Amino acid sequence: MNKHTTLPNLMQKLVSDEEIQRIAEAVGDRDSSRTFTLRELIHFFLLVAMHQWKSFRHGADVGPLYGLPRFHYSTVSKKAKEVPYDIMKRLLALIICNYSLR
Repeated sequence: MNKHTTLPNLMQKLVSDEEIQRIAEAVGDRDSSRTFTLRELIHFFLLVAMHQWKSFRHGADVGPLYGLPRFHYSTVSKKAKEVPYDIMKRLLALIICNYSLR
């Protein structure tokens, strides 16, 4: 088993889907995607950072091995372009606050 599987699991326990949705709505973003959600994009970015994948194309090839759904690499590019940076900032603040309270 890969030693890096705990971070995405920890992220899922610290931040619920409802909290991600609430943050997205607070900054005016509406996640209408059915195939590649905001939660999956965040999971993808965590995996990219941990495993230092070379590109979105490489991530699309190996992502299903790490629990991500099958997707085309251009889907990640489009989704990442649409997501406001403020969502990631608020998400990081939420993780830090949750971690310090536990």
